[in-house]
Amino acid sequence: MPRDRRRGPRARRTPGRGPLLRHVRTLAAPFVLVALILGSIIGGWASLSESATIGALGAVLLTWLRGALSLQRVHEVVVRTTITTAMIFLIFVGATTFSLMFRLLGGVEAFTGALAALRLGPWGTLIVVLLVIFVLGCFLDWIEIVLISFTIFRPVLDALDFSAYIGRPYVAFGWITILVALTLQSSFLTPPFGFALFLVRGSAPPGVRMAHLYRGIVPFVLIQVFVITCVAIFPSIATWLPDQLLNLEATRGVKVRE
Repeated sequence: MPRDRRRGPRARRTPGRGPLLRHVRTLAAPFVLVALILGSIIGGWASLSESATIGALGAVLLTWLRGALSLQRVHEVVVRTTITTAMIFLIFVGATTFSLMFRLLGGVEAFTGALAALRLGPWGTLIVVLLVIFVLGCFLDWIEIVLISFTIFRPVLDALDFSAYIGRPYVAFGWITILVALTLQSSFLTPPFGFALFLVRGSAPPGVRMAHLYRGIVPFVLIQVFVITCVAIFPSIATWLPDQLLNLEATRGVKVRE
């Protein structure tokens, strides 16, 4: 008896190009926006503040092209931006007050003198600073760490001389800055107050607890430490692009105001 084809197993359907094209169109717009922002800086067309304006205008344009621009959405964006700006401004006020009192009481000189008395050398001092920032990242957000701790660490970092290890003094300080930025990036991951942990917890299934996230984040923190170690051992990972930009500035005259 011949088998009814309608009841047989369905042939596998190969996915068409429709979903792929939709994904490409979805990802193309943000990539173009990022390329426009970075290209304006590298090409010397805009400074850092001006590139931020270009990014904001580009985001509004993309929203309009997708048909998602409305007065209600603009109102929500303005309200959220105002709240975030007010919060950061309050942090600035508190951090500035703390920094002023810390300097007036001689805290910067005491801390710098204590590190100098240990005679750790440039590498030892840099490791101590990075470790302190890493530990602070477990309890504070990166904004608080930058505004509060850099008052203490900036004189120490300015005194470090890695020009013989890097080559150019200005690029050497940029390398130190990138190491500090990578360490600050760990504040999003390190428990108990890692911001990324709470974001994942908000979208995780009900059965996932914070203890599961604390255990699961350990490999990613180790990867972050590995990246910091690689940048410290192989500084060209972080200094090649700034070195090329400095050469471009010398030959073409890049617009740098900040």
